[in-house]
Amino acid sequence: HRDLHSFPTRRSSDLGTLTLTSGDLDVKNKTLTLGNTASISGESNNNLIFSTSANGSRGTVTTSREFSAKLEGETFGNIGITLSTGISPGATVVTRKFDAVIYGTNTGMYKQFVISPAVTSGLNAILVTTYFANELSVGLNPANMILYYSTNSGASWTNAASTNSYDGETFSGTLSLSGISALSNTLYWTASDNDHPLPVKLASLTGKLNNRDIELNWVTSQEYNNEGFEVQRCISGNQGQSEWKKTGYIKGNGTKSEPSEYTFKDVKCNSGKYKYRLKQIDYNGNFEYFELENTIEVALPTKYDLGQNYPNPFNPSTKIAFELPEAARVSIILYDMLGREVKRILNEDKDGGYYVIDFNAGDLSSGVYFYRMISGKYVKTLKMSLVK
Repeated sequence: HRDLHSFPTRRSSDLGTLTLTSGDLDVKNKTLTLGNTASISGESNNNLIFSTSANGSRGTVTTSREFSAKLEGETFGNIGITLSTGISPGATVVTRKFDAVIYGTNTGMYKQFVISPAVTSGLNAILVTTYFANELSVGLNPANMILYYSTNSGASWTNAASTNSYDGETFSGTLSLSGISALSNTLYWTASDNDHPLPVKLASLTGKLNNRDIELNWVTSQEYNNEGFEVQRCISGNQGQSEWKKTGYIKGNGTKSEPSEYTFKDVKCNSGKYKYRLKQIDYNGNFEYFELENTIEVALPTKYDLGQNYPNPFNPSTKIAFELPEAARVSIILYDMLGREVKRILNEDKDGGYYVIDFNAGDLSSGVYFYRMISGKYVKTLKMSLVK
């Protein structure tokens, strides 16, 4: 095992062949540049070029080459790909990155490629990428690898429907894809396996408040194997912050390469500060969380209020809603047509907020009743009808 610091400084054009004979080469967070005639030799499952730096700050291997004719099996100095084209791509830069796409507890291959030619369209290209078992993250099956591409510098990924050829004796494989019309510096290539598909990617997740209703809207740029989204929330209020709890579910679109739009409404929320997150679940049981960046606050009511019970008429149960702008003692008393008290529905101290209580009149006779809310100086009386 050697790292890039242990090699003497050389101009990239001076390098003829970098041969790996025993052990791996760790580029850490550095860039290894191959001159236009330089090449790598001897890379195998036991002699790899890789990086031990943290994901997101790993080094690269890069090379820039000039072409005036179409390519036939160009290896770019054995950087890890082979490219054939129907026309000349012109000056072409190939970069090999060592970052992996992380999805929940799953991680894709520790290798990505970016191919940036001067001629970006009409290429009719055939791409072959090489991989080794030892550069796959734990759990990936080398015999079931799939090529993925990203058109937005790794923000989202799409299954490229490639052909996989794996040799169990050399622990090496290739992924081949033909009919590629365009290549650019924002088109990334990497791989994972059938059981660890690369994630659904959210292009946006927003939330807005309308009175007491909270609406979440999100857009996926693409989906693969997406079963759906579990909507979770936690609330900060007078009683502290709650734990994350499921509040809804929205079915996903399975596999789809085009953008999809989703909406979820959380209606008649009580006062408090609301946080939301999506638990995206695929059909294999893998999941990933996407959390709304902002907190949405439902303010306290501005006044005392007692709402009409619903349903009305009812048998035998109904709901009564009321609002408190501040902490207060609340009594709700039921009277008959003669003004006699029949029952105390509620008699408690309550924090400010919105409330709905259930009232069961199963022990009462049919008829018209009145219910009165008393809280401090506030008094309001409404009528309800029990029909059995």
